[in-house]
Amino acid sequence: MKKYVIALMFFTINILIMFCAGEFLLQLLGYHGEKSLRISNMYSVDDQVINFRYIPQSEFLRGSVKYHYNRNGIRDYDYPFIKTDNIYRIVMLGDSVAEGYGINLEEVVGKQLEAMLNEDNKTRRFEVINVAMAGLNTYQEAHLLETLGARFSPNLIILSYVLNDADSGTRFNPDKNKEKYAKINVLNIRVPFWFKEILKKSALLLFAKNKIDSLLWRFDINDSDDIYESIKTDYFHKIHKDDEKWHLVSEGFSKISKIAKTINADVMIIIFPVMYDFKKYDWLDIHHKVKAVGNQYGFNIIDLLSEYSKRSEEHTSELQSHSFISYAVFCLKKKKHNTNIITRSEELRFPFTTLLTPLRFICV
Repeated sequence: MKKYVIALMFFTINILIMFCAGEFLLQLLGYHGEKSLRISNMYSVDDQVINFRYIPQSEFLRGSVKYHYNRNGIRDYDYPFIKTDNIYRIVMLGDSVAEGYGINLEEVVGKQLEAMLNEDNKTRRFEVINVAMAGLNTYQEAHLLETLGARFSPNLIILSYVLNDADSGTRFNPDKNKEKYAKINVLNIRVPFWFKEILKKSALLLFAKNKIDSLLWRFDINDSDDIYESIKTDYFHKIHKDDEKWHLVSEGFSKISKIAKTINADVMIIIFPVMYDFKKYDWLDIHHKVKAVGNQYGFNIIDLLSEYSKRSEEHTSELQSHSFISYAVFCLKKKKHNTNIITRSEELRFPFTTLLTPLRFICV
């Protein structure tokens, strides 16, 4: 018996040494653990539509990704509200997709689009300003345009529409910081809050979790915490058939249209498909419903479903997706104008250029 106890002790010590070595190596390479469960970079505001904001100039690390919020509490660089005559401005509205969850700022769709436009044009400067916050719905995004985005006097407003944008949206819960217990999802057990906080700070555990999630996703192994749960419960159809929720989407589109007319800006909608089984795609009717309302207000629309469905694989990385979306926007030909500002789009070194119709993005 004593021999087994000693062997178990040595095994445990070896595991701890390997864990510490792995943790040290990943930290040395610039990886970090999860963001704290305690909400430290948000604060409550007196706003009935979005009752929270990110703390200006706050930041946190998740894995190897840094999330920094500018002086307006938005994940982007700082831009002045006043623009000069040689600047063409685009405001990007959206939720975590537009904000760039899981990737660094320079890889976000808005920043890639900004780099493309400036690379291909020497007579005018383009600014693509991210006015996006994780968890917002369409009505909240329209409200953020009204309270912040419109102050930048954009020439073009881009709304990214994800199929969960018809839901209720995020509300800040200050009581989250008072919780005493948390849950380890993989084991389905509750543990003291402080213990879960320690686990979340581990770069090694986060690295392992991301790799496992990636493998599960690659081999279509169901993850009840992922998109499969939404598919199983027909979540996307339910929220779009809910009259009250759909009314808020329509109201959001209406508000964006009114603001755009006031500041003389064009509007574009990018519709993101559900990243699941494009060959038997079940949500085409939702795309048509969104496009119908967008067309009602004269918005330019890019539906990414047709382009994604041409791909041989469905499980694209966040960075590849943002590169693809940037190029799709870049290649759009706007309805009102016919002046070729971009002349070398076919030379761009982005991975999905061959998937798109060789159109030009017209900006003036």
